[in-house]
Amino acid sequence: MNEIEYDKWRLNICVEDKVIINSYNKKTLSENFAKNLNFGTAGIRAKLGLGNSVLNYITIRRIAQGYANYLKNLNILNPEIVIGYDTRNKSELFAKITAQVMKDNNIKAYISKDVIPTPIVSYCILQYQASGGVMITASHNPSNYNGYKIYNKYGSQLNLEEANLVQEQINLVQEQFSKLNFEKMNYIDLKIINKYKNDVVKLSLNNTNKKEINVTFSPINGASYKIIPEVLELANYNNINVVKKQCLPDPNFAQAKSLNPEEIAAYEYALEVANKSDLIIVVDPDGDRLGVLVKTNDNYQALTGNELGALLIDYLANKLNIKTINNPIIYNSIVTGEFGNIVAKKYGIEVVSTLTGFKFIGEKIATLKNNTLIMAYEESYGYLFNPMVRDKDATQATLMTIDMANYYKNKDKTLIDKLVELQEEHGYFIEKTCAYNFTTIQEKNIIQEKMLKFEQIIKIGGYKITHEINYAIDETGLPKEEVIKKFIQDIGWIAIRPSGTEPKIKVYISIKDKNEQRALKNYQMIKKEIDIIMQ
Repeated sequence: MNEIEYDKWRLNICVEDKVIINSYNKKTLSENFAKNLNFGTAGIRAKLGLGNSVLNYITIRRIAQGYANYLKNLNILNPEIVIGYDTRNKSELFAKITAQVMKDNNIKAYISKDVIPTPIVSYCILQYQASGGVMITASHNPSNYNGYKIYNKYGSQLNLEEANLVQEQINLVQEQFSKLNFEKMNYIDLKIINKYKNDVVKLSLNNTNKKEINVTFSPINGASYKIIPEVLELANYNNINVVKKQCLPDPNFAQAKSLNPEEIAAYEYALEVANKSDLIIVVDPDGDRLGVLVKTNDNYQALTGNELGALLIDYLANKLNIKTINNPIIYNSIVTGEFGNIVAKKYGIEVVSTLTGFKFIGEKIATLKNNTLIMAYEESYGYLFNPMVRDKDATQATLMTIDMANYYKNKDKTLIDKLVELQEEHGYFIEKTCAYNFTTIQEKNIIQEKMLKFEQIIKIGGYKITHEINYAIDETGLPKEEVIKKFIQDIGWIAIRPSGTEPKIKVYISIKDKNEQRALKNYQMIKKEIDIIMQ
């Protein structure tokens, strides 16, 4: 524990907060006063509480002032930003603190009147031609977390250089323990929100077919609870069954077993009420990622992020008549699976891979000149189709997925039927992400130990490692990142990276074979060996 920080806080906070700090046990105090907050892959995410290592009205004020100083250093004439927030505890408060700090620094801030999905902040930055923006969210982290995402004038999350400059300014700011008095706010014009909805609807490629598909939808008590149902209604999809237990905001997410669409537990309540829905779509609380279950016989089958990506690429290539598109391009990440790449190659679509994190994709999209964006996606269930947004967008993805499923339903096919067709044509891809969690206390030493063990692998599942890329030291043309990717002779690759926002390691496995059972067997053997390393 940082004793100096602890003493400073104990002297300056109000009586009510002193009572809270006095109730903390040694472990909590150690974690809450360990170090100042730093930007990760997607900004800052941390637990709520009191202390310099967690999020509260004092640390948020410090972060906001650092961001304000960064903007002032850019010497922008009449700088403006956009501020949004999700349904989490303290989100609205943190957004208002940010708006007030900006006002105190002569920076105009447009704040949302209600919760909004993350991608709308990106959209509004471009509509206002603002200097940047802030989204208060912790995405799919547990309910005792919140976070702070910052966007640049291009509507993209800050790139590495920008994030470092903001962090430098935050480090120079001293905590201010007095509470703010909020003045009148400038709110985002509702006309812009409505324009966003209409612009998403225009992306639909399925205006002529019957729209009889049945969908069960859940926003998991998050920020998409209004926007997505409204967009689907505007697109004339009327058979949408919204999960009642999860249809309204709840900062504690009491009716959710998981907030992450990558985990099957996130679908529990949707499955209870799905009945005979063709699809189940679950969107994470800040509205930028979605997961999909497809009705097949009497069960529902989950699509991985890579499988949905491959399906969407094939669908778009056909519906858009890809040969008529000028220099079509798809962006994904270095840990996105190969399935989508193979499908894109069939249609002559260029694929460019960036580092992990949609901020790198957003940075590429912002500089697009001679190419036409077809899609951008990551294996972690994030998709984007139109550069009116520079971040992953579950509203766009929900509409496009339903469009695609409805298109195939009119041909008496499910998305699983189409997936099988693609597998029979291109091979069977078993591509999954495995997450290994560690406690905060273990994090630093254990994660480095596991990374080292992974680096030493020369053979796995009975197959040789033919070569590897260490993105932290090898010259790849990309910024340096702590990712190691090993290519397995004849069958695929494995990659490892520590999470930028949580004490966990992610291992990505991409295996391909013409025979489904052999592909699955190889995957299982490799997964077993990885599990042993991560024990």
